[in-house]
This record gives sequence, C-alpha cells and structure tokens, in this order.
Amino acid sequence: MALSFLREELEELWTNGTLDKEGERLRSELYTIRSIFFSDHEKLQYDRKLRQAQRKALEVEKVTTTDASNLSAKKEIPFEPVAVTQTKESPLKNYLFAAFAFVILLSLILFFNINVIVLIIGAILIVALMLLMS
Repeated sequence: MALSFLREELEELWTNGTLDKEGERLRSELYTIRSIFFSDHEKLQYDRKLRQAQRKALEVEKVTTTDASNLSAKKEIPFEPVAVTQTKESPLKNYLFAAFAFVILLSLILFFNINVIVLIIGAILIVALMLLMS
C-alpha cells in the first residue's frame, strides 16, 4: 500500500516535471523495491532477518532486565542442561508381541470354544496396545 502511494506521488511529480535527481533515482529504483517485496524468496529472507533482529532485541532486553534483577535478587544456582537419550524399541518387537498375543487369543478361542466377538475385541485391543507401545 505504501509502495503504491509512493509510486503515485513519484509519477505525479514526474508528469509535472518537478522531480529532482534524487526523486528520479528513487522512481527508477521503485520497481526493484517492489520486485523485492513481491518475490517469495525475498519475503522469506526479509521475514527471517526481521525475526533475527527481534530476537536480538529481546536478548538485549533480557540481559538488561537480568542485570537489574541480579543486583537485587539472590545468587542463583547454576544449572547445566543434561541431554537425555531415549531408546526406541524396534517395530519388529511390537509386531512379534502382537503376533504372540493373537496366537494366544486364537488358542483360547479354540480350546475354550469362545465366541468370535471375543476374537474381534481381542484383535482391537492388540492393535490398541501396539499403537500405545510404538
């Protein structure tokens, strides 16, 4: 919106003949400026630089507020974050568990003559357990 207003003002000054050298240079660069703001790549770079500048401003603000609070607050205990390693179980183990549970369910149905609905409910429970374990 501001670029459109600026373009209109420069075009009006150019048609009236009252445009000086700096205005003429700005008028010629206006199309470059517009292409920068309307290019997706340039928008992303501009947004990234803007976020970096905002982060730096926040860090500076935090430093000044922490300096002020450190003067009046107690001495804090230093804390170093410790990396937590997580071990992920293999999917093969989950499938073997499901197959084992399914075989047990089938054997219960065959030996104790249980209805098929129990098989369906058991299969649903096995799938739910597999999803919870993964």
